[in-house]
Amino acid sequence: MLNNLLNLNSNHITIDDFRADVRFGGLPLVDPKFRFMLFFSAKAGSTFITKWFFEQTGKLEEALEYSDWIHHYRIKVYYKSLQYKQNLKTALSRQIKMIKLVRCPYQRTVSSYFHCLRHDYFYTELSNILGTPFNKVHIFTFEEFVNYLNTLDISKCNPHFRLQTWRHENNNRMKFYLIIKIENSIDGFKKLESDLSLKKTDLLRHIVSKHDIEKKSGTRECCGDKRIIDLRKPVNQYGDFYNQSTIKLVSKIYNTDFETYRYPRELV
Repeated sequence: MLNNLLNLNSNHITIDDFRADVRFGGLPLVDPKFRFMLFFSAKAGSTFITKWFFEQTGKLEEALEYSDWIHHYRIKVYYKSLQYKQNLKTALSRQIKMIKLVRCPYQRTVSSYFHCLRHDYFYTELSNILGTPFNKVHIFTFEEFVNYLNTLDISKCNPHFRLQTWRHENNNRMKFYLIIKIENSIDGFKKLESDLSLKKTDLLRHIVSKHDIEKKSGTRECCGDKRIIDLRKPVNQYGDFYNQSTIKLVSKIYNTDFETYRYPRELV
């Protein structure tokens, strides 16, 4: 899709940087009025930010008519359009404001775990790497999932648990106007709407995703070693999946994200 676009000033982010760093689902959302570009990662508020963007650009109804899963429209229609290619080239050449949505690695890792439990091919993947046969009856635990993550090149693996930090964020070729943490996304996007004189939207309506999982309240029961996880029923809070060992390991695996986005190492 990007092969015919030209490289720009090498002191800034270029099309070659996208080829090197962006994988499935990682292309930015480009405001057609060239006020901003939005960057995000899988399992880090991608549904929220995509719905918000299409409301801002007047495409939300069209996108939801195409599919109730907003990413189908983003990937199959929006990204593939000639207008998107032209807008991306223009946005890069103008170095317009770049915004990024990020998520605490502790919460994102649990969300990635839930994602893998839903898809059969991950059972085979973990079985092969960890040497234990897993299936929908004998599921892998959160602890086993974290051990699996520790075997990967976390900068190049599946986007649902790849590092959120791009390598060009650390060499000053990607300079973000604003980094919004999903934990404070309502206030963050209100500020963005105000600062850039954007349409004021009902941000709360975009929070809900069809993949949201209801959480139990007040359990404080460690469940990271449990094989009985039914995602159709309320599950434990994020923190309940951790013990000292998995806290330490996730902190190591996602060290770059913790440092780049200044998330605390303590599990809150």
